[in-house]
Amino acid sequence: MRRRFEEKLNVSVQVSPDVQQALVPQLLLQPLVENSIRHGVDPRTNGVSVTVTAERDGTDIRLQVRDSGRGIGAGFQRGTGLSNTAERLRQLYGSRHKLKLENCEGGGLLVTVAVPFHT
Repeated sequence: MRRRFEEKLNVSVQVSPDVQQALVPQLLLQPLVENSIRHGVDPRTNGVSVTVTAERDGTDIRLQVRDSGRGIGAGFQRGTGLSNTAERLRQLYGSRHKLKLENCEGGGLLVTVAVPFHT
């Protein structure tokens, strides 16, 4: 992706110190970040900005991936990456997880995953 977008790709990772040792399923964020890079092109700049954050939220760890694209519109359907992630979370955590997609004010999509905090 760096080759494709060159200097037009900006990725920021912000991890709260209290979750740096948290355990989360392997490759949980990979399809979410990949989707953000693939579908999150800012229509004004033709660039991609992705921010990944991790922080404690009570007894959970909250992971968020935000991009600078158009967000999701009417008729949106989850692709393979989101569907597999949702199913994997369901199998691992049952009702004890959250996967939420929401359009951001001013553009972009925010994907939030919350799972029980473990170290």
